[in-house]
Amino acid sequence: MISADDRYGAAQMAAPDGPYFRSVRAMTIVFRQITLADTADFHPVLDVVARENPYLAFIEAPSMAMVEAFVRGNVVRGSPHIVALLNGGVVGWCDIVPFERSTLAHVGSLGRGLLPECRGKGIGERLIRDAIDAARAVGLVRLQRAEFAHNTRAQAH
Repeated sequence: MISADDRYGAAQMAAPDGPYFRSVRAMTIVFRQITLADTADFHPVLDVVARENPYLAFIEAPSMAMVEAFVRGNVVRGSPHIVALLNGGVVGWCDIVPFERSTLAHVGSLGRGLLPECRGKGIGERLIRDAIDAARAVGLVRLQRAEFAHNTRAQAH
């Protein structure tokens, strides 16, 4: 099981663009396994990415109850679900959910998202790297992801 400690560490990065980040010159992003307490911050980030339309298979975030159940399931199973935190708030995530069939227990499905103003800073790449490392640690050896054909940004990774 993956613990919720800060074993993934922090990274110094250039500050994102956007009104929320205007006064920030450099920032420290913390990368770690999600906890149930992160659900309230994770939900709106999921919603922002979903409403952009080209990235996820839904047009808005599921209900808070559904997102909480998803996060709880990942925490209980020890599934990799890495979040990037800026000033204690979630700005992105990468989760790898194992397939439920016993014959596919070694396979996981990768999902990810990042606030628009945080893209192009290396945060998404770091999220993916940390999630893949965590997946290996729990015995996942094959990862699958699905992107829309027009999502060239995701396909580049």
